[in-house]
Amino acid sequence: MWGWRALYVALWAVIIASCMKSGLYFSADMYPILIGYGMLCFFLGLYFILPRSRSFYVKEKFISSTLRSYGTWVWWICPIVMLLLYGMHASIGSLSVQGSVNQMLRWGLYGLCAVTAYAMGKLQGGRNMLAFIWHTAGGILVLSALLAIYSVVPLDHGIAHTSNRGISATGARLGGLLQYPNTFGVLMAAFLLERLFSLIPLLQRGPSTARLMLASLPLLPYTAALLLSESRGAWLAAGVVTAIGLLLERR
Repeated sequence: MWGWRALYVALWAVIIASCMKSGLYFSADMYPILIGYGMLCFFLGLYFILPRSRSFYVKEKFISSTLRSYGTWVWWICPIVMLLLYGMHASIGSLSVQGSVNQMLRWGLYGLCAVTAYAMGKLQGGRNMLAFIWHTAGGILVLSALLAIYSVVPLDHGIAHTSNRGISATGARLGGLLQYPNTFGVLMAAFLLERLFSLIPLLQRGPSTARLMLASLPLLPYTAALLLSESRGAWLAAGVVTAIGLLLERR
C-alpha cells in the first residue's frame, strides 16, 4: 500500500500548493506541480498495471467497479473532454496556441487529481484521507483570508480595493490567497455547502449539543468569507444549490 500513501501525500501537496500559489492561476506555477505529480502517477500506474504487480484490488475490484459506474465515467470524462477541446482548438488555429496548450495541461492535471481522489475513495480509510485534504485546504483559505483583514497574516493582494460601487458596495472585496474575489467566493460557497449538508445525517442520528455545535463551527468563517468576497455570482449559485439540496432532503 506504499503506492497509495505516496499518491495521498502527493495529492495533499498539490492541493496545498494550489492554495498557496493563487489557485495555480499562473501557468508558471503549474508546470513543476504538473510534471512532478504526472510522473509520480505514471510510474505508480505502471507498477499497479504490470503483470508482476500483485495489486488485485486495482486489477479486479477497482477497474471493474469503475467500468460499471456511470457517475465515475462522467467524473473522469469531463476533464478529458475539456483537454481534447483545447487541443482541437489549438490545432485548427487558436489565437493563442500557448494559451490553449496551457489549458490542456491544466485540465490534464485536473483529470489526474480526479482519478486519484476516486481511487482513494475506494480504499479502506481513503475517505478520511480525502476529508483531511479537503478540510485542510478550506481551513488554510478561510483563516488566512480572515486574518489578513486584521493584518495578522500579511497578504499583499488578499483584499481588492475599488471605488466602483457597481463592483463593490464597501469598496473592498476579500480574495484571500487566491487574490480573485469571485473565485474565492465560489470556493467558500462550496466549503460552506459541504459543511451545511453534512449536518443532515448528523441531525438524523440525534447528536449531543456539544457535538452539533462543533460540527456547525466551520459554518461561521465560511459564511463570513463568502459575504466579504461580495461575489454576487457565488451568492446566487450558493442560494440555488441550497434550495435544490433542501428540496432533495425535505424528508
